[in-house]
Amino acid sequence: MRHTPGPWKWEGYLLVRNCKTRGKRVAVAEINTTAHLRDGEREANMRLIEAAPKLYDSLKEIMSGQLWTDAERFRRARALFAKIEGNE
Repeated sequence: MRHTPGPWKWEGYLLVRNCKTRGKRVAVAEINTTAHLRDGEREANMRLIEAAPKLYDSLKEIMSGQLWTDAERFRRARALFAKIEGNE
């Protein structure tokens, strides 16, 4: 089974993917706005969920044996962590 391809972007609390071939948006997920979460937790969850396709693609590249330099691997990892943590 395959996941919905990225990139995904939040529109309010609805996560969508733009379908370039059909010119439509596809809903991927929705955040429960009534859940009792600590301050900032909902936004942190949203960033992590949005980054999932990029995290998956990066891990797949690493596991495929592509020859990245250590510097390139760490640069990509730092950029992903910054995005997830809201520090991009």
